[in-house]
Amino acid sequence: MKNFVRSGSVLLAFLCSTALAPRASAAVVWTATFEKNKSGDVCSSGAAGAEFSPGINETKGTRINAQVLGEQVHGGALACKVTVHPDDTFTFGQNRVDIQHKSTLTAEGMDSYLSGYYMMPADAQVRNEIGFYETLTSSSNAMDIWVAPKGATAGTGTTINFAIGFLPMTASWTADFKIGVWHQIGIHVHWSQTATVGYADIWFDGVKTVTMLKGKTKPDGNPLFYQTGLHRRNTYQVTDVIYFDDFSEGDTEADMHIMVPGTGTDGGTPADGGATGAAGASGAAGAGGATGTAGATGAAGSTTGAAGASPTGAAGSTTGAAGSTTGAAGSTTGTAGSMTGAAGSTTGAAGSTGTASRGGSSGCALAGAPREASLFAVLALSGLAGVVIARRRRRN
Repeated sequence: MKNFVRSGSVLLAFLCSTALAPRASAAVVWTATFEKNKSGDVCSSGAAGAEFSPGINETKGTRINAQVLGEQVHGGALACKVTVHPDDTFTFGQNRVDIQHKSTLTAEGMDSYLSGYYMMPADAQVRNEIGFYETLTSSSNAMDIWVAPKGATAGTGTTINFAIGFLPMTASWTADFKIGVWHQIGIHVHWSQTATVGYADIWFDGVKTVTMLKGKTKPDGNPLFYQTGLHRRNTYQVTDVIYFDDFSEGDTEADMHIMVPGTGTDGGTPADGGATGAAGASGAAGAGGATGTAGATGAAGSTTGAAGASPTGAAGSTTGAAGSTTGAAGSTTGTAGSMTGAAGSTTGAAGSTGTASRGGSSGCALAGAPREASLFAVLALSGLAGVVIARRRRRN
């Protein structure tokens, strides 16, 4: 029996260490808030550690087309303002002003989660890509987020659209894009050159609007970068403006800090920073105490040990009631331990980075109880308590 108890103690320690071991948490790998700049700077830089790398037409002569300013911000004191003019031309007959973020999460089979805030002070006059992924070296477009006039002419409202493909013309998703208001756009991409494996999800103002849209998210084996700004397929004799701010990228959904739906007009609130944590797990119900054994020469011991704690999750007592000691000889009655694990916390504490913490642990609170009680706690959780109790009765 001693070896059996020792084995149970080892098993209990293993189960507790497995159940309570902290999970590896992912980290945000890139942010861009423009707060390290000063007003009037170009939004991109070739310097090491810059938030954005140079793209296309950030400057045109002495004019700065992608400029850090404080006139419209989502958070902090600064944001990036992009203005595209008729003379901001690019090859293939395009108007284009944008800056780049070279992602490290676009290899085959990887997942990237990226979000940012966008605001337009006036309706879009023509279609403009405002965010898209493109391959390094081969310069192949993979998917687009774009704004466009809602009606046949400018001034009739603005829509936001998304699709996978090379400069896609048909939107897989579309929604109204209210002007003068900051909107959060979040995009999760599972990267694959196989169209049936790759997919994308989209969040707009805290709501998941696209779920697992399948497509060839990697045009080839090259890594991809995210470009943002204003990019037109053709040249137009109009000027458009957009502001963007507060980007975040990582390899989990939490890294995007998706806003609470309905709070976008005032800057939004990260959805993973709830005031109340998740409910803790309830403790396991206590099992009844073991049957008392009759004294050696005296009257029979108590027919049953004291009952374990009620199924509310509160900890049961560490021993059942002893059998009667009425007989002349000392009682030989064994004591029975309760099977009840400690109650789980009903509310988890808020996480340090805004993510609600998990609830309290359960069951392993018996680790400090007598070895036989700890053994029975393990066996009760695994559904084998009845077998062991029967074995002990046969020995007695």
